[in-house]
Amino acid sequence: MSLLDVVMATNRPATDLSAFEQAVHTDGRTLYSLAFAILGDKQQAEDAVQDTMELAWKSWKTLRDPERRSAWLKRICVHRVCAYDEASSASCC
Repeated sequence: MSLLDVVMATNRPATDLSAFEQAVHTDGRTLYSLAFAILGDKQQAEDAVQDTMELAWKSWKTLRDPERRSAWLKRICVHRVCAYDEASSASCC
């Protein structure tokens, strides 16, 4: 299931979707850079960012402070990267 499928399958207010789209465009490159710096693999970094955004969308209502959105997304990304890293037997976390 793609990120778009996940987003479209939920019944959320348009304001949530607008804020999420902004996060994807604003934070996507930073998240990719973070993931790639740790993993060193383009495909795994892309997958980690995809997973990050999927988890973020599913958890969007738990974001307490929208001004800390970038930090929140980076934390999710690091957790996803660590999961990929554990699967490849190298450990970053």
